[in-house]
Amino acid sequence: MLLLLWGMLAVIITVLFILLYRANLGSARKIWELKQAGETLPTLKQDLASLLDEKMHVTLMAIPMTGVLFFTILPLIYMIAIAFTSYDHNHLPPKNLFSWVGFANFGNVISGQMANTFFPVLAWTLIWAVAATVTSFFFGVILAMMINAKGIKGKKVFRTIFILTMAIPAFISLLIMNNMFADGGLVNTLLINSGLIKTSLPFFTNPLFAKFTIIVVNLWIGIPATMLVTTGILQNQSEEQIEAAEIDGANKFQIFKSITFPQIVFVMAPSLIQQFIGNVNNF
Repeated sequence: MLLLLWGMLAVIITVLFILLYRANLGSARKIWELKQAGETLPTLKQDLASLLDEKMHVTLMAIPMTGVLFFTILPLIYMIAIAFTSYDHNHLPPKNLFSWVGFANFGNVISGQMANTFFPVLAWTLIWAVAATVTSFFFGVILAMMINAKGIKGKKVFRTIFILTMAIPAFISLLIMNNMFADGGLVNTLLINSGLIKTSLPFFTNPLFAKFTIIVVNLWIGIPATMLVTTGILQNQSEEQIEAAEIDGANKFQIFKSITFPQIVFVMAPSLIQQFIGNVNNF
């Protein structure tokens, strides 16, 4: 394990040295060109001063890039390399060492013993990521449009109410949801008392119900977050463009489809990608 870790670190340091040496050659060529042109060569003091002036961006990026390199990229490469070894509960250092096995682990996942587990989990993960992202975005946009519609009073109050769902720690929210959807919880009790069902729905014990419940619970946080971003977009929307569309005879739906919605998607595209990636990794 240590050999692998220090080996990866040695490779990264070697690459950094090559890049530094390349920059050194470029600097030497620049000095040679200045000499050929008869211009004054910058002193060491001037070069260091430039790091706080025109090269300030290099100075500011040096520390975070170093942190990303050694605390993000190095562990990522290390974990990728682990996938090509026999590392498991039977090969835990220092008692039992592991060795390289090539693509054997991937073969086991694709066509071996783990295939019956891996592919259903992968399919559900993708379904969950798409459903959670799309539903939060869709209902969040609708909520923002309703709150920001002309004639609606108490807009700040409505926004505050929905923002409170984001202020409450997720752990507490999930505990409440756990009690609400339990066999004797609030949801089942209301459904039974209203006569819609006779027995409690298995929100947690039935796989299909559990998947649907997870997507519904995710809306608790997803909708307010999308609503906030969409509200900012709507408030900065050009009124002249909408008025011109209305003069041309466009109705509310046509304005939303051709003007408002494309602007929302354009601005929120990076956020949607981030949400999708987060949902894929949301265990």
